[in-house]
Amino acid sequence: MLAGRRVLARRLVTNKDLTLVHGDAHVGNMLYPREGSGDRVRFVDWEIWRTRPGAWDLAYLMAVHWFPERRRSFEDRLLQHYHRALEAEGMQGYGLEALCTDYRLALIDQLGVPLYQAEQKLPPWLWWSHFERIMLAYEDLGCEELLNGA
Repeated sequence: MLAGRRVLARRLVTNKDLTLVHGDAHVGNMLYPREGSGDRVRFVDWEIWRTRPGAWDLAYLMAVHWFPERRRSFEDRLLQHYHRALEAEGMQGYGLEALCTDYRLALIDQLGVPLYQAEQKLPPWLWWSHFERIMLAYEDLGCEELLNGA
C-alpha cells in the first residue's frame, strides 16, 4: 500500500485528466429521481471530495461495496460507459486503457479505507468486509503489477 502511495503521487502530480470526485460514492449517498421524471441521480454528502481521476469514485463504489460477482459482472461495462460519457462531454486524449489503469491504481488507494474506518472505531463487521472486497478486486485485476518499480 505504501508503494501504491508513491505511484499515486506520481500520477497526481501530472495534473492530467483529473476531475472532482465525491470520495464516498455509494448508494446511500445518492438521491434517485422519481420514475418518469427525466431527472438524474444526484450525489449528496460531499464532505470528503477531492481532485482525482474520475475512476476513483468508480473504484470506491465497486471495489469497496460490491461483492466480487456483482463487480465482475458490471465492472467492464461501467468503465466503458463512463469512458464514452467522458468522450461525449469533449474529453480528448484519455483512452479507455488509461482509465482502466487509473481504476486499478484507485483500487490500491482504496486499501486505506478499512484502515481509516478501523481507526475511527467503526465496527469490524463494516471495515473487514470492505477490506475483503478490496483485496479480491486487487487480486482479480492484478494491481500488484502497477507497483513493480514503485
